[in-house]
Amino acid sequence: METGSPQTLIAKAASAIWWIVLLRGILAVIIGIMFFSNPKATLVVIIMFLGAYWLVDGIFTLIASFYGKKVHRHWGWGIFVAVLSILAGIAVFAQPIAATIFTTTFLVYFMGVMILASGISSVATGIKLRKTSGEWMMIFGGVFTILLGLLLLFNPIFSATFFVFLLGIFTVIDGVSLIAVSFRIRKLDKA
Repeated sequence: METGSPQTLIAKAASAIWWIVLLRGILAVIIGIMFFSNPKATLVVIIMFLGAYWLVDGIFTLIASFYGKKVHRHWGWGIFVAVLSILAGIAVFAQPIAATIFTTTFLVYFMGVMILASGISSVATGIKLRKTSGEWMMIFGGVFTILLGLLLLFNPIFSATFFVFLLGIFTVIDGVSLIAVSFRIRKLDKA
């Protein structure tokens, strides 16, 4: 067992694996560049992974449901869910572009409705609090949220593509910061 202050021991341990943080940073930068260089293709890849998950999860749920029929009287629901999951997975692989458009559009509409409802709620609360200091901030935030919800509802494909583009930018920024941190960690043991 090594001796020394906790900070020294942590510094030694961290500096031994600095290269893992560096690799994570490099990978994040590469993935981020892929995200914002071709967001539509990225959406297709994400939906393909989702389809693979649905397919595998459906198969495992089907197996578990058949094993569970001896101990669970509602095992048929598991089979129902498994079949739906397997069919969804097959549909994604059979028609990846159509599945991407459908899934992305559904999710964006769902988010749009949720964001719109949140904005309306914020405006209504701000109006009820009109004699309270700072109520205008709640109303302003609510109006901004309503506009965002409407943008999602009226242009779902653009919204999804733009989201992937932003995700790419944030992933690149995260990757660059991980790379910078990795070199700082590398120097810890030498200090």
